[in-house]
Amino acid sequence: MITRHLLPLFRRCYSTVSTQTAPSYAAWREKLLTGPSLKTFIENNGSEYSDRIIEQTLPPYLLQDEEQVKQKRRVYFEVYGCQMNENDTDIAYTFLAQHGGYERVSNEHDADVVLLMTCSIREEAEQKIWKKLKALSAVKRNRINEQLQVGILGCMAERLKEKLIEKEKIVDVVCGPDAYRDLPRLLDQSLETDGRKGVNVLLSLDETYVDVIR
Repeated sequence: MITRHLLPLFRRCYSTVSTQTAPSYAAWREKLLTGPSLKTFIENNGSEYSDRIIEQTLPPYLLQDEEQVKQKRRVYFEVYGCQMNENDTDIAYTFLAQHGGYERVSNEHDADVVLLMTCSIREEAEQKIWKKLKALSAVKRNRINEQLQVGILGCMAERLKEKLIEKEKIVDVVCGPDAYRDLPRLLDQSLETDGRKGVNVLLSLDETYVDVIR
C-alpha cells in the first residue's frame, strides 16, 4: 500500500522509467521498419536454398520459363454428334491441360493439333467426318514449318481404327471413348516418332473418368 508520504517518491521513479523506456521502444520500432526482410534473409542464404523456397511457394505455371510456354501445342476440337460428345471433349481437354504441353484454341487455322470428336450413330455425320479428314490431309501436305497432327476421338475411333490408321493413313492418333487419359502420350508419341501412329481404343470406364471425377 502506497502511503501519502511515499507517493512523491513513487511518482519520481515512475517518471524516470517512462522517460528511459519511450526512446527504447521508438528505436526498436524503427529498427523493425528499416531492418532486413524475409526476402533479404532468403537471398543471403545461398541460391540453392533460395531456389528451393521459391519452388515450394510458387504455383507450377509461374515456374515455367518463356521457352516452355512457347512450345505448347495449340489444340482445336471439332465436335460431331450429341451433347455427350461435347462433354467428352471437355474431358479429353482436361487430360491435355493436366499434361501442360497443350492449349486450346477456337480457330482451326491457328492449331497444331486438330482433334475430331466423332459420332458414328448417324451415317450422315460419319460422311461429314470422312470429308473433313480428306481436307485436313491436304492441309497437312501443305504445312511447311510446323507439323499438323490430326486425331480421331470417340465412336469412329473405336469402330474404324484399322481403316483409319492402316488403310486410309489419314490420321496420326486414334483414341477411343474410354482412353482419353492416354491422349497426351499418344500425341507426344506421334510427334516424337515422326509419323508413327498412336492408337488406344481400350474400353475401361475407370481409366478415363476416375481422375476427372475426383
